[in-house]
Amino acid sequence: MDDYSERGSDSDSRAGSIFSNSSEDRNLILQEIFGRTINSTNEHYMLPGQCEAPYLTQDSGFISSLPVIWVVSADAPEHKRLDIQHEMLKQKLGGLYPREVASDVRRMMSQQASEDEPPPAAIDIGTGSGSWAIEMARQFPNAEITGMDIVPANSDHEIPSNCSFECDDANLGFGHYPECFDVVHARAVSSGISNYPEFLKDVWGILRPGGLFLAIEGNVGLFNKDFEPITTTDENHPDFSWMQVMMLSAREAQINRGSDVNAGINIVGWIDDMGEVWRNKGHFVFYIPVGPWEEPATSKERFIGILMRQNSLRFMGAVKPLLLSNGVPQETVDHWNVMAEDELRSGRTKTYTRWTCTWAFKAVTDEE
Repeated sequence: MDDYSERGSDSDSRAGSIFSNSSEDRNLILQEIFGRTINSTNEHYMLPGQCEAPYLTQDSGFISSLPVIWVVSADAPEHKRLDIQHEMLKQKLGGLYPREVASDVRRMMSQQASEDEPPPAAIDIGTGSGSWAIEMARQFPNAEITGMDIVPANSDHEIPSNCSFECDDANLGFGHYPECFDVVHARAVSSGISNYPEFLKDVWGILRPGGLFLAIEGNVGLFNKDFEPITTTDENHPDFSWMQVMMLSAREAQINRGSDVNAGINIVGWIDDMGEVWRNKGHFVFYIPVGPWEEPATSKERFIGILMRQNSLRFMGAVKPLLLSNGVPQETVDHWNVMAEDELRSGRTKTYTRWTCTWAFKAVTDEE
């Protein structure tokens, strides 16, 4: 029996998963809906039914109305999109982590293990295809890197021996990982988190004293060339965007399902609310153009824009189950897809995506 807790060669998992799944369970974990494979293990990622095997119905072009927070594709095409998004953010930030915390990450992750001290360790929550975890494992061969997601990682890359992947639901807590990690990385996960402030408490619990929490979240919506939210519905307006129509519909669907669409910009405030258990906190907002339209721009900046456009083109397919589950008719979604793809490929509309990067270090007490 193959286990979805996957690890590189010649090494055993450091800690057991509380949500491990065998290959025999794959038909329960992943289900095909509207031509895309979605996660079906809990209500934050699927439309739950009333039977042991999650049950989904399709009627007149959309899924029956059942409680859900997030319906997202979890198949190979979606993981390819996440690979593109990973490379885009890595190029924008200058690496796997922002410059503001780079020296701290390198210091913590380069420490040598001893008889009295465990090896440095990091966990990537919502790892997707596992690109961040795999690259961190290569960059820090003496560290233990864990990629965690609610679906199995689907990486085409060779997994280093110091990298492992586990299937777990972040909403269930991390009681099996008490103070196990020097770095906790969570990128674009807020849509699948039912209560982000509680999630932050769980993250604090798995960090070692002095450890770093790093979060990166994108805004669900586009901004014009003046960095203003696009709100127009007039197709003749120069700012009108079919891609924005799709994103705002996805945003509405997320709100209807209880997701906090503003989590990215609220993380820093929630961390502040926790008091002195965190130190050296910081955040910044950055914008990425959808396409290589900015002028002047370096070759690297144009490349980042191209990656964002590719990411957006693939996003349209990934978000389709969410739109249909919220009652948008099939023909409407198809029309939006055609118009948005033409818009993206032609470069007619000059738009940005907005991202927020937040970090904080777990405070060290006098006893530690």
